[in-house]
Amino acid sequence: MTELYIEPTPMRREWPWTIAQAHTMLHDLAGAAVPWRLCVDWGHGTFEPLYGSDRGKMEAWYEAFGEAISAIHIQQTDYRYDRHWDFTEKGAVDPAMAAALQRRHNLADRPVFLEVFYPFERDDVSVIEAMRTSTQILKAAFA
Repeated sequence: MTELYIEPTPMRREWPWTIAQAHTMLHDLAGAAVPWRLCVDWGHGTFEPLYGSDRGKMEAWYEAFGEAISAIHIQQTDYRYDRHWDFTEKGAVDPAMAAALQRRHNLADRPVFLEVFYPFERDDVSVIEAMRTSTQILKAAFA
């Protein structure tokens, strides 16, 4: 084991849910035998009902943690809920902008995971096609 990840979520019952709490957690765990790092999520860090429209931005998480971020979850969302949509859906996340932001904060080498969920009733063919399309969109943006 080389690292342990914590994924901050925008839920008050799950800690850490703020940048300040995540800083406290990382500080408290600084001497651990296995380093603790963050896996930040586009649907979590942009959750406006909790953070507000002026603070619900991924850039704040990137600026606050930089090297402490080891992985990134990307999803299409509207910043109003943690949607976990794929990129065939209209939303607020522009993949090219997300990739540029990651590069600007020296995080281009961090793995980005598409994290999407579908209703169990949805047919397999449409899910596979949506995943294929989303993967193509993200590959082009992060290339």
